[in-house]
Amino acid sequence: MKKSTTDGFFETQTEKSFVKSIIVTEFFKVYFSIINHAGFSDDIYYIDLFSGPGKYKDGTYSTPLLLLDTVASFKADDIRNKLHLIFNDENEEFYQSLCINISQHPVVSQLKHPPIIQNLRASEVNLSQYLSGKKPKFSFIDPWGYIDVSAEQIGELVKSIGSDCVLFFNSNRILQDLSKDYSQEHMGKIFGDMLPEAVKIQKDACLSQPAKCKRFVSVFAQNLYKTYFEPLRSQGFRLFVLPFSIDQDDVEKTSHHIVFISKNHKAICEMKKIMVKHSNTNSSSLGFDSKDTFTISMFSRSDDIESELKTIIFDMFSCAPRLKDSYHTLAEWLEHIDRFRMSQAYEVTPYTEEELKQCLVKWDANGNGCIDIEKPTGKIRSRITNSRRIKFKDNFGG
Repeated sequence: MKKSTTDGFFETQTEKSFVKSIIVTEFFKVYFSIINHAGFSDDIYYIDLFSGPGKYKDGTYSTPLLLLDTVASFKADDIRNKLHLIFNDENEEFYQSLCINISQHPVVSQLKHPPIIQNLRASEVNLSQYLSGKKPKFSFIDPWGYIDVSAEQIGELVKSIGSDCVLFFNSNRILQDLSKDYSQEHMGKIFGDMLPEAVKIQKDACLSQPAKCKRFVSVFAQNLYKTYFEPLRSQGFRLFVLPFSIDQDDVEKTSHHIVFISKNHKAICEMKKIMVKHSNTNSSSLGFDSKDTFTISMFSRSDDIESELKTIIFDMFSCAPRLKDSYHTLAEWLEHIDRFRMSQAYEVTPYTEEELKQCLVKWDANGNGCIDIEKPTGKIRSRITNSRRIKFKDNFGG
């Protein structure tokens, strides 16, 4: 019997696998609340194309059963009446275990729509019935490697209203296999016309392994944006990409990236909060390294954020000087900053609205008058608040 590359993976859960699952399930709770309050659909879909068996052999829940726990945690029945669950795994053994594990979860009997569980290659799952109309979808794409991952499929999953995707992007495997003949078909589906750029990055001896892996995410996002979303900009489509790195256990190298893909900036802001909470890397990127025994706090993150944000904002004004003429709230400014960052690096900043606020408080306290705050009516308790509109003056960044 041929040994699978996943043999042994589901024995016990690693710390980084837990971080992956908790990021997905914590966001799903927020995602459903956002979609449900929008009130535009009675059907909400969760699609997991590489589900695994649902739990580890030691009994620890993996993402599918953790998600069912999340569904059970809602007090109101809205989610249990609206949610459609689509699980899939190509591995026959995993599929059989998944069917049993899901059927035994107590929340399943409370669901209006029984879960759909399939045993197909991810590329063979018929998604057409979920892609039509206004059907919000939260998709989780977590392959063992990179086979059956395509920018086209992810673009289709994210295009419809209220749809987001978490992709587990196997950066290191892509780095190892990018130039191999047998991988070219798969790499083409990931990078499209940007494949030569990815090969160039792989061959660049001046770049470290983590730098190459990070650049691969950017090239993938650029292909996704230019091929599937740039033609739709006239219809108001925006694309936001937020990466979170997962380091290898034994060496200073990147293993994977969790890549969150959304058209909705509010969703991006909510995912930032979750990723910041589980990140233990520096402020310029979000990620998790199991070799580190500490978790970075908001305070320690703030050491570099001020200078980094100031540089990004200054560059944004250099490219779009008219922005300096307008007042915006913190949320609006952060969206402008993230749109600019997407246009330059094909990823958003890792900074939250609260972190932007703390920087603005510092800049305002410096007394150089680089920030103008719209005068509120009534008594002023704080000059800078989440709802108060501000403007950057000409001397900002000088």
